[in-house]
Amino acid sequence: MQGGTRRRRLRWTLNLVMAVVMSGLVGACGGDSKGTAGGGESTTEVSPPTELEDGSYSCEASNSTSGNGPYALDCEKSGDTITLRFPNGGHIDLDIESQESADGKTWEIEATNDQNGDSWTVTIDD
Repeated sequence: MQGGTRRRRLRWTLNLVMAVVMSGLVGACGGDSKGTAGGGESTTEVSPPTELEDGSYSCEASNSTSGNGPYALDCEKSGDTITLRFPNGGHIDLDIESQESADGKTWEIEATNDQNGDSWTVTIDD
């Protein structure tokens, strides 16, 4: 093989390797199928979650039945139950009827105390 042909093949091989590496980098940097890496506009929309994750939160709770509240409380969500913890050491377990969030950060939860039937509204800013 002559030197010019060898250089052209080497250049072609290097260009192919660079193309493969760059396509892998675009995927690793969060690019979309249009090849937009990182800061480009993505075509995939992420929907906010439909349910608050289980865990401990600070919340504001109001008894909708009696009109008492709002109370600034600690609360714990586990499955379909939310537990309101009062400063005096008492607590109420509520059955979650609905939970909504427009942005996935602020949650409006409607819940019922199954012991007395009272309705509660609980707001959590996650």
